[in-house]
Amino acid sequence: MKCVLCSLRLTVECSVKDNSNIADKIDAIKAWLFECGESDLIFNFQSDKKYIAQVVNSIDFSQAYKFFSEFPIIFNCRPFKYAVNNSIITMNSSGIINNIGTVYSEPKIKVFGSGDINLNIGSQVINLLGINSYIIIDTILQESE
Repeated sequence: MKCVLCSLRLTVECSVKDNSNIADKIDAIKAWLFECGESDLIFNFQSDKKYIAQVVNSIDFSQAYKFFSEFPIIFNCRPFKYAVNNSIITMNSSGIINNIGTVYSEPKIKVFGSGDINLNIGSQVINLLGINSYIIIDTILQESE
């Protein structure tokens, strides 16, 4: 059974605008779409947000080339949009970090300091031991470096 909240399917209708060298452009599109697994998908109408997406359909470029120079691309995406610019967010004077997003998030947290540090997240205390200058906590991977 597939979890509906675990992925989002987006269909994007695409076209090649300049028909003078369409075969080379189709080759470049193939290379771009199929060279990697998940990657950032950013639309120009909302350039500050991104989906983490992967192409899931087989695209019939020959038909697109012969008839319309148009083709659909189907992406499986993680269900949320992410900020393109993941700038550093610092604590306010009360020691509170605010999530500026609209849903629960699992951020990467970079804590600066040395020695033993207690990091409070909500009611949970995370003990960071023997820190030299900083530690990065990746809450998605549940790893630190």
